[in-house]
Amino acid sequence: MISSDGSTIVRLYNVLHVTSYSRRGGSVTRSGYAEHFIEVYEGASGRLRTTTPYEIDGNCDLVGVTPDRAWIRIMNEETREFELRSISLADGSVALDAESLTRKNNGLVFQPNSHYHSSDGFEGLIVQADDARIYAIDAATGVATPIPDTIRMVHAGHGQWDRINHFGLNGHVFGFEGEHRKRLVCEKERINGIAEKVTSTIDFIEPGMIGKFQGATKDMEPITYQNGPFILSKTKAGNRFAWRIDLMDTRTLDSKWSEELDLTRPDGRENEIMDLALNGDRLTVLAKNFIGALDARTGAWVWQHNFVSTE
Repeated sequence: MISSDGSTIVRLYNVLHVTSYSRRGGSVTRSGYAEHFIEVYEGASGRLRTTTPYEIDGNCDLVGVTPDRAWIRIMNEETREFELRSISLADGSVALDAESLTRKNNGLVFQPNSHYHSSDGFEGLIVQADDARIYAIDAATGVATPIPDTIRMVHAGHGQWDRINHFGLNGHVFGFEGEHRKRLVCEKERINGIAEKVTSTIDFIEPGMIGKFQGATKDMEPITYQNGPFILSKTKAGNRFAWRIDLMDTRTLDSKWSEELDLTRPDGRENEIMDLALNGDRLTVLAKNFIGALDARTGAWVWQHNFVSTE
């Protein structure tokens, strides 16, 4: 997960230790245990900040990242319910856990499965508590501020980014058309009521414009560089599909640059993209087993780390 200012990237990964293995016909059964680790990287340079990974003692997911802290939801093995925990990125220690958060906030128990996007001036981790109210938790102090019921907060169930099919920009409406391979289309309403329509010469497989949640509009909106949106699609790389990123020219609907990213795992399965963020001239891409930053001006990789084994 990438911090909102792009300065910090936290990678959460698991190591599975197989203790028994059996095969019956075409069925394979493995059993064992998993260890969970986080690593911290600098957003600008890709430099690894953690000399050794921080081990997390339980099944967990990332729910928020700041330059100093990582918020995780972690399974309580006794209650079999998820709890909130804040990890210091300086040394991997537990900065705040469920008990300390409850003590600091008059007995409130926070529900990490119900977290929301930041908006309306409320920052920090936005979560619901057991009193059915929504709170903004300060990452440094753990003190929660109640958000008035009159303010509509948007649930962050789909993460901080998404692929968008339609959007408006400077009086133009952009979208995709096509049955199978799709093309980018731009329409502008003329004064006489006739719509002017431009269609891209290139086509895409399963395209979508890269969007991020915007607190001002409380909606997913495309991230743009020099007024051009980024399109995330797929392309065929040999006998496998690869991700492809294009920066589009909104006037001509041509691609200013295109970069392919083959993250297919050795077992042939797709490597899911977890997060995307634009900070200045840097487009950061975080996948399950990959981290990298593209120069938005040229499409060249500034740095990258690929964790997929080729063996």
